[in-house]
Amino acid sequence: MQNQKERNRKHLSEHITDVFKNKQKRVLFIISITIIVIALVMSIALFQKADQTETEPSSEETISILETQETSSDLSASIEAENEKKEQAIVSSINEMQNEHNNQKKNLEISNEKLYDAKASLEQLFKDEQQEKDQLDLYYNNAKTKLDEAEKLLADVKKRLEQTSGECSEILRQPLSLSENLDSQLKDVKEKLDGIELEYGIIYETYMNLSSKLEEYEALQSMKASLKEKLSISISGKMDMSKPIGFTKEEFEYMLRQSHLVKDEVILNTLPQIMVDTVKEYEVNELFSISVMSLECGYFRSSLAVNKHNYGGMIGSDGKGMAFESVEEGLRRAIICLHKNLKGNNTIYEVNLSYCPPTFDGDYGWSESVLKIMKRYASIEID
Repeated sequence: MQNQKERNRKHLSEHITDVFKNKQKRVLFIISITIIVIALVMSIALFQKADQTETEPSSEETISILETQETSSDLSASIEAENEKKEQAIVSSINEMQNEHNNQKKNLEISNEKLYDAKASLEQLFKDEQQEKDQLDLYYNNAKTKLDEAEKLLADVKKRLEQTSGECSEILRQPLSLSENLDSQLKDVKEKLDGIELEYGIIYETYMNLSSKLEEYEALQSMKASLKEKLSISISGKMDMSKPIGFTKEEFEYMLRQSHLVKDEVILNTLPQIMVDTVKEYEVNELFSISVMSLECGYFRSSLAVNKHNYGGMIGSDGKGMAFESVEEGLRRAIICLHKNLKGNNTIYEVNLSYCPPTFDGDYGWSESVLKIMKRYASIEID
């Protein structure tokens, strides 16, 4: 019986250590402690009763003691079996938690790797854009230098033409006695004029090409300055979304490409002209339109956008996403749908109520998300 008590104490100590490793098993711990304490109390009571008895117990008392001991032994065995099951359950739970922790750690490492790759890609993109800008500036400086040289060369050619014309006049004024040499001299003059004309043509073509490139560069810089001014507007929930900003096709396409948010080349080539043409007829803020479409169709990557050309998250009478025959039709219908929701509801929070009704009062999560996307488009880097 003394050995039984030692085993119970040892088992109790081990059980306490295992249980406190997991706070979620404290209830099982308390139940186990209660059962073990009851068993110990019963055992101690039996020992005390046996010590107080000086005479030999009767046969009935002996049978009762044996039955009590047998019951206590069965109870202890039952408790040990139950505790063993609980210990196995605790160990299994700890193993599951360890596996889950390992999986989360692995997922975190994968996420860190992806984040590092994205950071490296972004840094490379910025580096490439800076190199492109440097090359463009160098090309502009070279073009301007060549243009200056071409202008000087043209002036020189003009001077040589005037000199050749003077030589021709001088030859024609010579006496008729020199007629035998006139044909040869005229032939030489004609060859010189042909050579000068050919050289002038090449120089002129070069000059025109450089002028065209210079005009394109100046037009690009002018477009960037105009776009930068248009994107400097203050974006907030109080904006009147029914007033177009007035982007040109080139400005809107440049903004889309510089944002790097839209990857679909078909959308990048098609949307700018459709946006400019549609907002002239159905007035709506262009930044608001592209931001709503980006939110509703996952920047034009959702299955509804790819398979049904539905870029505005529009739902039909059957409760399913509407389908359109072409990219052009889907883009135009999305812009018109926003225009219709602006009647009397000019701020984004008012549109929120009709276009994407909130699930409870004060729920403006949709409008806040649209505002964030608008700010991302407006904050593009313009060289």
